[in-house]
Amino acid sequence: MKKAFEVAKWEYLQKVRSKEFIISIVITPVIFIAFSILPTLLADKDSDVPKAITILDSTGQYEDALRTSLEKVKLEDGQPRFLIPKNVVPKDGGVIEARKKLDDSVFNKSVLEAYIFIYEKSDSGLQLEFRSKSMGNFRDINIIESSFNSIRRTRLLENKNIEQSLLDSLTASVNLRSIKITMKGEEDINFQTQFLSTLVLVMALFFIIMFTGGSLVRSLVEEKSNRLIEIILSSCRPDDLLIGKVMGLTLLVITQIGIWGLMAFSIAGPVIATSSAVQNMHMVLPYFFLAFLFYVSIFVGVGSMVNTEQEAQQITGYLTMLVVSPVVILMPIIQNPDQSLVKIFAYIPFTSPIVMIARMNVVEVPLYEHLIAMGILVLSIFVIIKISVKIFRIGILSYGKVPSFKELINWIRYD
Repeated sequence: MKKAFEVAKWEYLQKVRSKEFIISIVITPVIFIAFSILPTLLADKDSDVPKAITILDSTGQYEDALRTSLEKVKLEDGQPRFLIPKNVVPKDGGVIEARKKLDDSVFNKSVLEAYIFIYEKSDSGLQLEFRSKSMGNFRDINIIESSFNSIRRTRLLENKNIEQSLLDSLTASVNLRSIKITMKGEEDINFQTQFLSTLVLVMALFFIIMFTGGSLVRSLVEEKSNRLIEIILSSCRPDDLLIGKVMGLTLLVITQIGIWGLMAFSIAGPVIATSSAVQNMHMVLPYFFLAFLFYVSIFVGVGSMVNTEQEAQQITGYLTMLVVSPVVILMPIIQNPDQSLVKIFAYIPFTSPIVMIARMNVVEVPLYEHLIAMGILVLSIFVIIKISVKIFRIGILSYGKVPSFKELINWIRYD
């Protein structure tokens, strides 16, 4: 192990002094912030220009009331949100002709950006359409939908001679709060906050694995191409070299996370300290490092087989898909953390860390589930390292083409 420690020290110092590592310390947090905050900012960014729309009401019952309601809606700077010109809807030719002319006007954007079409169908009743050239702004659609339904409810209730005070009570909305019950009591749950905090942790794990794994594969290719690996192996065994590289990269990740942690607490300490992600950090970090060891062990074994930068990029691409695959099920995990299929994924080594990190953010996971998941991960790491060592012994000194699957099996069986 003395040789392995020397390799680990050399690997760590070489990587930590590189420009690539120093740049990643700054760039990666910027990417995290962009991924977590930018979509929210874009979604919350309101329109700053009034929109010209009109109303085509084939029922003749809602146009005036809906126009009045929408004209009261203002933008942040006080301008009306909707400009609803009158006498735009053609009077002659009926509803079908009017809709055709309005469709042409919207498509060519000669006057209107969109229009509201109100009509009735014999089989499904009253219908409301927002017809525009694009999908339309969600906030505009919600405002129009809410205004129309409020007018419709009010009219239906007024027709039943219901008093205004009771009418106001009936039409008022009550917001649904989501409360998580825990051993410590109860706490409010904000889905957006929970999802974003989980996404940040998952993306941090993804970027660390991809940066470190990709860097490792490239360094192996470089060492093989300039024959440096042969000089290194003249003074230590392949096993020591592999273990040393894994240890050095693990120390590098600890340094990286430590720097990011200090940066995060110095910028937004109080906010971070109260988040569920930090409160579960004593369980998150073990999964973080077990996932790192699991995937990096795969990178070391697979990376030792390649000989060129092109092969390295191809292999890294396949491994990237493997690492990012659990992100696909992130939303179902957060919404249904105790579903049977989710629990199965929690025990599969390739998905276990991300699934358990996501589950911890939204529900209390029993200790025995953590112990089973971590036990399977530790056992898988030992198996992967054993296989990677066998591949590494032969692959690191193998030149030419990438071995076939049959050759790879023979390498693993070779003792």
